[in-house]
Amino acid sequence: MPYTPRPMPAPDRRLLAQVRAAATALAIPRAKLCDLAPRVMAMYNGLNGTQRITFVQFCRMIDPSVPYDAQSYRNHPTYYGFTYMRRIEARRTRGKVTPRGK
Repeated sequence: MPYTPRPMPAPDRRLLAQVRAAATALAIPRAKLCDLAPRVMAMYNGLNGTQRITFVQFCRMIDPSVPYDAQSYRNHPTYYGFTYMRRIEARRTRGKVTPRGK
């Protein structure tokens, strides 16, 4: 059954639009992902706290073409890019992040 999220506040919709724009061409430089990761993860954590969505459902909100089966969505570029940002943010919170190229 497809997930239908509740309406988002305007600031979250603007952030979602920015994230969608970044996700369209996941050929963004790593440094850009490092800058975007905290905002994306804050948005996910906020939505997860209010709507109890999974990370895959969050990725589908950004890019509806993310498949439903685990084997396929793990190889999808949007899911892969968001998982990378999730790892960046996890490392940052542990104090271990060092963006490459900086």
